[in-house]
Amino acid sequence: MKTFIAAAVLALSVGAAAPASADAPSTVSHREYGRVTFNMTKHDVERVFDTHGGLVMHLDNKLGARIVKVYNTPDPKVVVLVTYQRAAGSRHFVLTAKQLFNVP
Repeated sequence: MKTFIAAAVLALSVGAAAPASADAPSTVSHREYGRVTFNMTKHDVERVFDTHGGLVMHLDNKLGARIVKVYNTPDPKVVVLVTYQRAAGSRHFVLTAKQLFNVP
């Protein structure tokens, strides 16, 4: 009986240790989408999303650079579009816009 209780406690503690963002691989859950905020670095956003997404656009000029990336969601008809911007002289891209986009 004691062995059964110890095994049950161990199983519950292992289950509780699972990450809150345990979603489908390479997709962004609604919870993860809500966790990212403006001015987060691209590195921090991709750590929350657990994926690097796909590059849609990269613009570079004297004033800085802008990147638009797309991330899949569990719903195949919805994607997340995120715009990152880097000011001239800065090393880091920061989130400036995010949007859920319906794919036709």
